[in-house]
Amino acid sequence: MSKFTEKMKSFFDKSVEVSKDALSKTGKAVQEFSDKSIVRIEIKQLENKIQKEYVELGSKVFSFFNSDKQGKLSIDDDFISSAVKKIVHYNEEIERRNVELEAKKEESDARTAEEKEAKKNKSSITE
Repeated sequence: MSKFTEKMKSFFDKSVEVSKDALSKTGKAVQEFSDKSIVRIEIKQLENKIQKEYVELGSKVFSFFNSDKQGKLSIDDDFISSAVKKIVHYNEEIERRNVELEAKKEESDARTAEEKEAKKNKSSITE
């Protein structure tokens, strides 16, 4: 093979390697973004459920105090107890997902640091 052909082959081989690497990194970045987005959407849905419970709970309390009913409003009321349990549960789920989101961020940051270090080491070897 001529030198020109060898250089062209080498150039194309390197181009393919760089393209594969770039596509791999892009795919990982898209997957990470997607995973984080899903968790953020789940958090938002839980926050909306909490707001719905607050509205229903507030409506119940308002109706009680706006009526001529005599009696006592307490946590023992089935509706109130259920709403409070749901709100506590949703808040726990939000916290769990926030921890999950933070773990994903730390993994991503660590992977980025490793990639930068590997790139730095690779460039210092080729120099």
